[in-house]
Amino acid sequence: MKFHATSAETFEDLDSGVITIHFDSGEDAYVQFQGALPGFEEDYYDGGYVYMEVNGQALSGYDCFEKVVVRRKGALIHGITNERIQEVATAIEVTFDVDDATHAAIENALRKSFRDCPEKLISDTGQSTLPER
Repeated sequence: MKFHATSAETFEDLDSGVITIHFDSGEDAYVQFQGALPGFEEDYYDGGYVYMEVNGQALSGYDCFEKVVVRRKGALIHGITNERIQEVATAIEVTFDVDDATHAAIENALRKSFRDCPEKLISDTGQSTLPER
């Protein structure tokens, strides 16, 4: 599956303790990641570390991918392990055109979401984008 996101955004819900990273084509395709904000891990981690949703809740799951490679103009989601999502895609490529500030916000949000599974988040240089715990 491949699409161009006309919307690439992040937001934090401080009441529920969830951070969301959302990429949307503006038409019929989207992918989003959600993770627990620091301090909300006990409330959130029953299902896994990072929740991914593709085009709706029917195609979703926790930790259902091998890795996400973040690039300056997009992201690649490799090794999808959820059987329902596999019916649509075994990998997803999202491209986007964002300014430096928005790209930094996306990377920072992904760092927060993936902090307890850093091996799944890779920067475009091939290195983990997360600091050591």
